[in-house]
Amino acid sequence: MKLINLIKNELIKIFHKAGIYVMLLIVVVLSIIAVVLNKYLSVEDISNSFLVEVKMEDYDVKDPIQLENYVADKSNYETLKEISKYKYESPEYYYLDNNLYDVIYCQNRAKYIEKNEKKEKECSSEHEILLANAKNFDYKKVLLEEKAELVKELNKIGEDAELTELDYVKAKILVIDYRIDNNLPKTYTDSSKEIESYPDLYREYFSLDQNDKDYKNKEDLLVKKEKEKQLFEIKYKIDNKLYVSGKNYSLRDSIIYKFTTVDVFVLITVIMITGSILSEEFNKGTIKQLLVRPFSRSKILFSKLIASLIVFILFLLCYTVLDGIITAVGLGGVKEIFEPMIVYNYNKSAVVEYSLLTYCILSFLAILPKYLIIILFVFLVSIISTSSSVSMAAGYFLMFASSIIDSFKNIKIINYLPTSVWNFNDYLFGGMSSNPYGSLSSSIIIVIITIIFLIILSQFIFSKKNIKNQ
Repeated sequence: MKLINLIKNELIKIFHKAGIYVMLLIVVVLSIIAVVLNKYLSVEDISNSFLVEVKMEDYDVKDPIQLENYVADKSNYETLKEISKYKYESPEYYYLDNNLYDVIYCQNRAKYIEKNEKKEKECSSEHEILLANAKNFDYKKVLLEEKAELVKELNKIGEDAELTELDYVKAKILVIDYRIDNNLPKTYTDSSKEIESYPDLYREYFSLDQNDKDYKNKEDLLVKKEKEKQLFEIKYKIDNKLYVSGKNYSLRDSIIYKFTTVDVFVLITVIMITGSILSEEFNKGTIKQLLVRPFSRSKILFSKLIASLIVFILFLLCYTVLDGIITAVGLGGVKEIFEPMIVYNYNKSAVVEYSLLTYCILSFLAILPKYLIIILFVFLVSIISTSSSVSMAAGYFLMFASSIIDSFKNIKIINYLPTSVWNFNDYLFGGMSSNPYGSLSSSIIIVIITIIFLIILSQFIFSKKNIKNQ
């Protein structure tokens, strides 16, 4: 009961701090900006708005290499100028982006290098046809033309061809038929790009050795596993007609991101809270008043630690809800959160459907050790230094150092450091870690030992801390 009261008091202190509300305000502002940019602009739209016209006087056209550069740069500029008239995620943009440059380059090369008027007119005519097609775009007509070419290719290949090559062309035809039947034009949306990758994934995966035991190199096995996951998830979505046309960012994406990654705003907030919750007691001299009360040092310590963890969870939930509301209002997609998550389970060698809630909880539990170790490390530094700024800096340094350490994974000992094993997302659903030496069992042991060590060390140092000089 005493511990619960201590935790309540700590939570009251934390929620009286302005910093946590400032962070929520920053999150709200940035979420609004992100939604506006995703709704009305893309990175490509912004970059195209800064196009600078290519001028001949900027090149020495008497030099053959400079002339080639001029033609290439001019063709690129004119292509981007034309396609920037359409939204990046539109089928028209995709169509022109994949066809227009070659025609414009042909036109400019014929004019400036080859001096061939006939060829220039032919290319110019193709240019006008492409622009006219885009203006009154019929994506099904384009797909049917592409399918007709693939059918001709299929007939040429014949049944005696290698199975993977034969099935590769059949897979491309399958994708086109799916697009036509389900009104899914070729675009630069994630769903469209994913389904378009299916034929290449199919060919690549079945060209690999299918027996995992034959792989002596873990990196090669990881490549095979990743292609296996991607291929069968896409196939499941195709078979069950789960692909729909849409934008690259939605409410569903926003929620998934918060629970599957270590979000920078959550991390900054939790380091700020944990780094100051105890050190401020020393700085203000209130630690003496706290210790004269009938509470053991262990209870005081754990009440502050538990309060930090509670605030961490609450901030994450508030952040997700606020960002979700803004995203839902700006971009929609509320219905999507009730759709199942499609995940390939390596243990079952099959695709499994999970609810979004279940998927997010599992993913969050997988990255929770990383948050816990950072929180405990910052807490320990705050006990030692009694300085909020030093403990916060230590937390940020740990994150920076962990990214540096990851670049040395070829050194065996590095792979047994806590920062190399504290994220379990790779192991979810029977997956493998990219850690060349680690395993799930060894990672769990290292994380548990690290957490216990940090807790015991924090308690020991705090119990021996000389409060009289504070």
